[in-house]
Amino acid sequence: MKRSVFILIALLMVSAIMIPACGKGTPTPPPPPTEEPQYGGIMRCAFTFGPRILGYFPEFGFTDGATAWYYAESMLNVDEKGNLIPELATSWDVDATNKTITWHLRQGVKFHDGTDWNAEAAKWTYDKTIEAGKLQSGNLITSIEVIDDYTLRFNLTQFSNRLLMSYGYMVFFFSPTAFETNGGKEWARTHPVGTGPFKVTEFKRDAYIKMEKNTDYWRPNRPYLDGVDIRMIPQELTGAASMEAGEIDYWQSATTATMILEMRDKGYKDEISGLTLGFLMPDAANPDSPFADKRVREAVEYAIDRPTMVQALSLGLSAPSFQLAVSISSVYDPDYKGRPYDPEKAKKLLAEAGYSDGCPISLFAIQMGTMDQATALKNYLDAGGFVTKIEGMDMGRFMTMQSDGWKNGLMSGLVFAPQPNFTSSFLQALGPTPTSPVYPSFLRTPEYQALCEQANSAYDLKTEEALVKKMIKLIAEDATIIPTTEGNFRPIMQTWVHPMKDKESGIVRFTMSEWWMEPH
Repeated sequence: MKRSVFILIALLMVSAIMIPACGKGTPTPPPPPTEEPQYGGIMRCAFTFGPRILGYFPEFGFTDGATAWYYAESMLNVDEKGNLIPELATSWDVDATNKTITWHLRQGVKFHDGTDWNAEAAKWTYDKTIEAGKLQSGNLITSIEVIDDYTLRFNLTQFSNRLLMSYGYMVFFFSPTAFETNGGKEWARTHPVGTGPFKVTEFKRDAYIKMEKNTDYWRPNRPYLDGVDIRMIPQELTGAASMEAGEIDYWQSATTATMILEMRDKGYKDEISGLTLGFLMPDAANPDSPFADKRVREAVEYAIDRPTMVQALSLGLSAPSFQLAVSISSVYDPDYKGRPYDPEKAKKLLAEAGYSDGCPISLFAIQMGTMDQATALKNYLDAGGFVTKIEGMDMGRFMTMQSDGWKNGLMSGLVFAPQPNFTSSFLQALGPTPTSPVYPSFLRTPEYQALCEQANSAYDLKTEEALVKKMIKLIAEDATIIPTTEGNFRPIMQTWVHPMKDKESGIVRFTMSEWWMEPH
């Protein structure tokens, strides 16, 4: 649920392939631009959907991290090279021999209720998250010791390269005092008391979140903005109209190629804030599913003309994908070409699997934003010998199915791909202890699971990357996941909005204390 990985929460499947839409109007001409950060202004944002849980991390789900970086923080962050850097921890010591991680916490940090961020507060969040079974690799922690007010030690059964990411980067911290004095979980779910640059002042689920500047924020002279207002606008045309009317400054949820290009032509900014890998996941783990047969899974790949489909739907903003790795990552295999478009071969494989008269399957799609993609996929699949039923559903049901499982069908999925550390996102989504969604119907063969465990226990990044590369190859060989698209997430912004960006890649970072706006 972090700035890079869990923005996947906010993108979801609607960014897997961009599809046509429309809009009109022109933005209000801004004053002459400046590159000098300025203070002030309330940034008005539009999101497609909002969080369910705001202030109790052990119950965070797939969408709950989308707004959390505005008001909460973690031990560590990452720089643009993928290196872990201090946030609420100033440093950390790893003793692989004795299997310990010792955290040295930042002093002088206050929660929004004025209580201290310290080792006891950190331990409280970890304990609650472990009890809930939500801490990735939490089973490796034998005990957590408070050494002093600002030193915390994890005692482990084993150490691996991944644990710093799991424990340091993937956990948001909230005030235990606020939790205990205000009624516990029920209150905390909608009242986040974190350490971040903004404080939540008002929240109405599925409608809006209002935040004000944290004047006691620990970063000197930050944040720049006076506040942030987030509105939930699920309809793309309504979002575009709000941008054009000057009612919002940042539109997180433009999902179609036509809309993005049209807004760009009208003078709005579209900034890349992450790479994505879209895929179809058959329920091959279900022994009674047609997809338990490898030939049926292979037929899906042969049935889809990915280059033609992606070009038509994304207008060049995305590219076809044949392996579960982004093309600029260290685990990408340039020599692997995948199964080419061959509908006759798809029919032959289905006939061999006992489906000469057609193989009935379901294709699960979000009613908002992906139905054109689903229709294109259905046409290809049916021409390849399937009998496809599109099951459109709202976002809530779609996300529940991803976490609880599905039957006799293809589920859309998305891996967010921060660079250069793509392997972390891959293991987070598809490793041995995945975070939400867990994709329980995904076939994890014994060979695949063994590679997962090895990668999760790797002591260094090179070893981890080598193992992930093997996992990606095994997925391709077994067709347990069918990649479709390599794309990117492009929020739309008014010209006066200045996000934080990586100096080398230019990709937007969600360290919200550094965002600012020009007067307008």
